[in-house]
Amino acid sequence: MSVQGYQKIGLAVIFLAKKMMTLKVSDRIQTIEEYTQEAQVSRGTIQNAFRFLKDNQAISLVSKGHLGTFIGDMDYQKLWNLTEIGILTGAMPLPYSVLYEGLATGLYKAAEDYGIETNIAYVSGSKTRIDLLKRGRYDYVITSKSTADAAIKDSEPVKTCFAFGAKTYLSEHVLLLADKSKERIEDGMRVGLDPTSIDMELLTKYACEGRNVNYVTMPYNQIVNQIRANRIDAGIWNYDEIKEKQIPVAIRPIGNSAITKDASNAVVLVRENETGISNFLKAVIKRETVLNYQIAVMKNEIMPQY
Repeated sequence: MSVQGYQKIGLAVIFLAKKMMTLKVSDRIQTIEEYTQEAQVSRGTIQNAFRFLKDNQAISLVSKGHLGTFIGDMDYQKLWNLTEIGILTGAMPLPYSVLYEGLATGLYKAAEDYGIETNIAYVSGSKTRIDLLKRGRYDYVITSKSTADAAIKDSEPVKTCFAFGAKTYLSEHVLLLADKSKERIEDGMRVGLDPTSIDMELLTKYACEGRNVNYVTMPYNQIVNQIRANRIDAGIWNYDEIKEKQIPVAIRPIGNSAITKDASNAVVLVRENETGISNFLKAVIKRETVLNYQIAVMKNEIMPQY
């Protein structure tokens, strides 16, 4: 076979590996003719590419006569390697709490256990992470369920791949108050608000519902300092950091609702049309594996690794 022939088969293998990653075991594949037309190669090239995938145990196929051909088994790791996409990339919040450190460790170790090279960026602001996801900078991002649901409701081209469960993103959000004699948000208060964080906006407005307050726009990481300096009267914050760093500030609960619960639930968010990445992540990032590592970090049984 000529070098050109080998090159065509190689490109067809990459094409089919990407197509197969969008499927699951027992799914029906397209016909040879359909793949031939889509890839703009010959029937023989597609057949040779399928043979390569099967010989390398990336997939096995089961023919069911007139019903078509179905996926018998598949190895997402081998398919991923054949796509030549390279490193699996993700983004999550800065790991400033032990819970976040445990989540980051779990994501890295789950990929490592599966034999996949991964890189995770730490990006503040859920809106920024979602924007970078949409632009193709990352294969997935970590947000809370409340953020993911809000983005989908706003018709952002993203979807939830899977969720880790309550108290995996953080234990809870709390209300911080400059005046320790206060128990809740009151009319006229200056309330810190970071519009780049969907959770921050949702929870702050939830805590201020029915009150006439003055919102003061600022970066999320400045809220504690601004409260302690008495430049604002209140703000929402991650309780984990307050507890771990023993920050001397008045803390009040903000209530137990669907919003507060969903804000504690870590989810994996992907682009809406990325079925292949979605299937791959479900195979690589095993929920139980990630949570086991997260718990081990929180119990100080292992060092954080990220």
